[in-house]
Amino acid sequence: MGGTGAIGGVGRTPLIRAGAGETDNVDTCLANSWYWIKENAQGCPVSGAPLFVVGANGRIWQYVFDSQSGSELRRDTVDGGATWNPWEWENPPVADGTEYRTTKRYGGKPVYAKNISVENAPDSAEQAIPHGLGDIVPVKWEGVVTDGENVLALPFLNKFTVGVDRTNITLSTTEDYSGYAVEITVWYCKED
Repeated sequence: MGGTGAIGGVGRTPLIRAGAGETDNVDTCLANSWYWIKENAQGCPVSGAPLFVVGANGRIWQYVFDSQSGSELRRDTVDGGATWNPWEWENPPVADGTEYRTTKRYGGKPVYAKNISVENAPDSAEQAIPHGLGDIVPVKWEGVVTDGENVLALPFLNKFTVGVDRTNITLSTTEDYSGYAVEITVWYCKED
């Protein structure tokens, strides 16, 4: 939301104008102003949050701050609100396994992010696991493994590596990590 927040004692607190209008349908918020999104508002993935609307040169942008994840979402329209582009996350809370469309682009295409969990890592082996994302173009990935006490970032000392291709996540270990759970976050573009 570039410049629409302030640092407070417990973190980032969005600034809300006094008298911000409440709304239960963000699709109708077209005027340059602050709005307060009611619970389960139509057209927005966030409830009980501030919405900032700004328009210029025939384009309207909406920005909302999700206080639970600490992330910002945005979307825009060029036809006065008749058709909105999808909401996009600046820094999505990917830990929950939901697919998020991000504000990033790769080759002109939107980049999506999703967290994938694997219960047991391999024991001194290579294991290919279908990621279930369809035919994708992986852009980047990162991961951690944990046994409940220790958390290791991947790759780990050439003892544990991870790879992602169009259909699989490949885990490769040179030691026994079978008691470890794996969390991989994949950023990718979708094939048309």
